[in-house]
Amino acid sequence: MMKFIISLIAFLLLLENAFCQDSYTLEKDIDGDNIADTIRLDSAKSCIVCQLSGENFTPVYSPEIYLDNMNGMGSSLGDTKDGFYYSFNWMRAGESICFRYEPETKRIRAVSYYSYAFGNAANDGKNDLNFDLLTGKCSGVSYYFDYEKEELIPNKIELEISVPLMYLEDFDTGLIMEAYEKALTLSSSNTN
Repeated sequence: MMKFIISLIAFLLLLENAFCQDSYTLEKDIDGDNIADTIRLDSAKSCIVCQLSGENFTPVYSPEIYLDNMNGMGSSLGDTKDGFYYSFNWMRAGESICFRYEPETKRIRAVSYYSYAFGNAANDGKNDLNFDLLTGKCSGVSYYFDYEKEELIPNKIELEISVPLMYLEDFDTGLIMEAYEKALTLSSSNTN
């Protein structure tokens, strides 16, 4: 019996390591000095914290963000080629913001925003949008359900939207959401 209990505990620990990996901390060199920097989600302060080796690991805090990790969904950090991303996923929608280090300003800049939504059960309101925060270009597809034709109609989106420069310590998802809503409004006005 003791052997069974030890085997069960070992199995559960292996499962925990395999499926419950920490997506709240990322260590990688993003400032180009070949020393690992630390990016983490601070659940107590509800923000992203970045500590760059080139800045003596002085913490830089983002404004408050929504953090959640219920049922395997929610907030996470991930690695990109030249930076990192913060993402938040809900049941049928989600978003991701990419950041990278800017050597000229020695700051971490928000460079892109991606959003998706599956819409309702008929996928009415489904969309997939990308914002390049460096150029202001927005591209993607928004869908609406045509009740007369009884089919989902895609509407391609190609827009340029003005969004101010945003860095980690002052990025504002509200400004991005305004641009997002504008893109969807322009998209739906093009379908009528």
